[in-house]
Amino acid sequence: MTEIANTLDGIQADLDKGKIKEAVKALKEVLPKADRSKNLKDRARTHFLLGKALTRSGDMDESAKEYMKAREIYEEIPDGNGIAETLLGLGVLHRWRSDFATAEEFLSLFLEQATELGDQEQIGQAHTELGIVLAERAVYEGAVANFNEALIVLKRTKNAYQLSRAYQSLGEAYKRMGRYIEAFENLEECMKIAEGLGLERNIAYASASAAECLAKGGNVDRADRYIERAIKIFDKTEDYLGLSDALRIHAVVEWKKDNLKEAERLFKEAFIALADKDVPANEVQLSFDYAEFLLSKGEFKEAEIQADKAIKMARRLGVVGLENRAWSIKNRVKGATQDKGPLPKP
Repeated sequence: MTEIANTLDGIQADLDKGKIKEAVKALKEVLPKADRSKNLKDRARTHFLLGKALTRSGDMDESAKEYMKAREIYEEIPDGNGIAETLLGLGVLHRWRSDFATAEEFLSLFLEQATELGDQEQIGQAHTELGIVLAERAVYEGAVANFNEALIVLKRTKNAYQLSRAYQSLGEAYKRMGRYIEAFENLEECMKIAEGLGLERNIAYASASAAECLAKGGNVDRADRYIERAIKIFDKTEDYLGLSDALRIHAVVEWKKDNLKEAERLFKEAFIALADKDVPANEVQLSFDYAEFLLSKGEFKEAEIQADKAIKMARRLGVVGLENRAWSIKNRVKGATQDKGPLPKP
């Protein structure tokens, strides 16, 4: 094993633990040496890992460039596993950018490559990632089917990391369907595995989602420790995408506890945190929750503004289910302004 390969192993371990800032810095330091190396595998893997780290830090344009460099080198070798991992990375990148058609195209190619290689871990991961894309498009039954397939496959492997992600993703899908008990159960499974592996990033995302399930499912008093744990990890690892969504969830928790002033502050912080990120799916979810919060306070004009923003973003994403939800919020605003009776519940 080369010196660069040993260095990359350490960086990969940091990245898996959510140490994104450290990974980006280390990869940029090793990149010049890797580019001078005659070892094409080291060179390709360096660009691949940098693409992965940049995706998680929210620098999508630079991430795409690194992934494409990695793909070119892996095809030159050729390296089937490397090509597969790069297709996966590009699929995840485009999913984060809410370019779901392109994401599904890359992930389908990833599944084909994994199937050709007979790699069960990659096949399971492909089903997880395809399920996430379907969930983002609000095709929840298809998403759940893919996640369950991923669990079947991954339980036959020793890849506990991917198994935890499959549980987390299934929990996220159930959460969006409003099936909060099932969602929470799967998120707890994710956290159990992640805790055993020391995977702080997985713990943080699952904890934040668990807090949202508890808050929206009527168990808000139990939500504090989950969202506080998530925010602490996101702060420590400087995972700004995770932190921005955790701020939204923290706002929801405070709203459901009737701490309206604090909820308002947190919603505004979440908007600021997302301002320089290109993650429309997170933006539309934030607008949904903020519109419903404003509606509950009787601030109808501002609620309608947020509903209109959500409609525009949903159209940009091309997701009918999200647009329908945005219209339902706007219709409730109209109903509340026309009816002097009690406000509709969010």
